[in-house]
Amino acid sequence: MTKIGNSKKKSNYFGKQKIKKFSSIKKSKQGLDFYLICKENIEKYFHNIEKSIPRFHQTFSEFQQEYLQFYENLFKSSISFQKEMLENLKIEQIQFFGVSQNISKSTEMAIKLHSIENETIVSSVESFKDIIKDWNGVILSYSSVYKKIFQS
Repeated sequence: MTKIGNSKKKSNYFGKQKIKKFSSIKKSKQGLDFYLICKENIEKYFHNIEKSIPRFHQTFSEFQQEYLQFYENLFKSSISFQKEMLENLKIEQIQFFGVSQNISKSTEMAIKLHSIENETIVSSVESFKDIIKDWNGVILSYSSVYKKIFQS
């Protein structure tokens, strides 16, 4: 300790060194806490996403059904309206050669197209899911390798 006038003052060198050492320990402890906080928040985030998946599926399915119902009602209403209009105007239905056959063929083609579209979408999603699954495996492998490196 150095004496300045009547007061006693601690040496700055030792005081700063002690504080510096303490603050570095505190920083490293905060660093560990930081990673723990990150991990907990990531888990919380993905847990909440997983909880919302069933609601998402239900909402999307309901939307899809409403959408399909809309188009079904649109087509049925349109045909019904045209039929009523012709009947009220006392106009005979015009029979075009092969129109009924073409309508049936068009319907069959639309059904096949819809089936192909669905298969393509499902196949694409399945392939993408497999890619993500592979990447998950890669990430877990790297993670375990890094842990082993740091432990040795």
